[in-house]
Amino acid sequence: MDRYGSDGIIAEVQNFCADLAEFGQGWNNVDAKTLASIINQDPDPCGLFRLMDERTGSAGIGYTTRDGTKREWFHIMRQMRNDPNCPFLDELGR
Repeated sequence: MDRYGSDGIIAEVQNFCADLAEFGQGWNNVDAKTLASIINQDPDPCGLFRLMDERTGSAGIGYTTRDGTKREWFHIMRQMRNDPNCPFLDELGR
């Protein structure tokens, strides 16, 4: 699967995170494993993760939280990365 394009892995990650943000239920460990499995479709999943993690977002590719804060889609992925109890990083590259 290609990284880029409307049906690429990055778009799939954005769509998955957008759905999590839209439904407003937050994310859980199952979501983290699902997100890792999407990224694992890339031949270099850790490299793709670093690319997305370093990417600067804009309001055009983001969402607004209930308190009015603007967030990019990848913010959810970063929350997973930063949570020590989250299996996201353990699943990445499997």
